[in-house]
Amino acid sequence: MFQNEEIRERHQTAFVTVFWQSSMFVQVLALSGLTIQVQMAPEIQVYVSLPTEQNGTTTGLCGNFNGDSGDDFTTSSGIVENSAEPFALSWSLESCEPNINPLCINMDSEIFADEHCNQLRDPHGIFSFCHSHVPYDHYYQACLSKTCHCQSGLQSCLCVALGNYAKACASVGASLGDWRAAANCKFQ
Repeated sequence: MFQNEEIRERHQTAFVTVFWQSSMFVQVLALSGLTIQVQMAPEIQVYVSLPTEQNGTTTGLCGNFNGDSGDDFTTSSGIVENSAEPFALSWSLESCEPNINPLCINMDSEIFADEHCNQLRDPHGIFSFCHSHVPYDHYYQACLSKTCHCQSGLQSCLCVALGNYAKACASVGASLGDWRAAANCKFQ
């Protein structure tokens, strides 16, 4: 839906174009150069891209877009955090209640997450081809968190998390081959 109008093929105004890029992705192109890609399956995810002219001009939850992923967790007060929780909370509105559960929902989920998210760090695994292009640390932590707190099928949550890293790799031109087959993440 865009302005209460269902997007079936293409919606265009003077400032924005919205269309289905594929059966899984809705693409939003703004006149400013902002691109928003919404992945509809297996879980809804949003990817935001800016034109290179915007390098270093942003702040907030999407980072500062300066090409240095090491300072993307800069808080609203300018402090660089090592973990996502204090970083994200620094950008929350006062009306937001922190509702972050640091523990896995059960031991089986924790074991599964530890075992399977390590694919991202394996120096000889399918994702290793991207390590020199996209640091995996934040993606690994996000994989642990997503898989650990998963309530809709551990493999599905794992595949969403691994897919985020694969998408980041693809965006810089790093080819991973058939990572879905290697990680048992085939589409149903």
